[in-house]
Amino acid sequence: MTDTLSARMNIKVNNYQIWLGKELDATALGAHQIKRAGFWARILLRPAKGETLFWAKNAGLTYFSGEDNAIVPVLDKDSSKKVVFGTTSYLWYRDNKLFKFGFQVAQNQAVRATTLFEGIEENITGAIGKPTSPGGNLKIWELKTQKLVLEIPLQARYGYLHLLYSE
Repeated sequence: MTDTLSARMNIKVNNYQIWLGKELDATALGAHQIKRAGFWARILLRPAKGETLFWAKNAGLTYFSGEDNAIVPVLDKDSSKKVVFGTTSYLWYRDNKLFKFGFQVAQNQAVRATTLFEGIEENITGAIGKPTSPGGNLKIWELKTQKLVLEIPLQARYGYLHLLYSE
């Protein structure tokens, strides 16, 4: 399992380890403030029949070595408006196994979100290598059966990181 993107990225949400293929454990997810998605989230994201969706609002994400590579929401309304942003994590399960993970950053200024995601791209490239598909704002790394997708928010307020199985 060490030669997968799951292992190399070492992603954690609220300190919960993200591994593609990991068994669904709702109690452990709940202990990390990751909850089963409600009605409106399921309507919006439309999981297919047999898929279960969990999510965490304003979750912290770490990758690689942890604290040096972290994204945490900035929610203090009294702080500078230029750096306030929120996060959302989505965990998709099929047959009680994690098959897709998504992380979203919602930034109040596209320039700051772009800078954040360019730093993430730099960290990933330094640790894993150049993307296999380095086009525009969509960067894709593939390794064996797994794919990591980074969507840099060039003109938008939202940036995304996805970890999923290759099709």
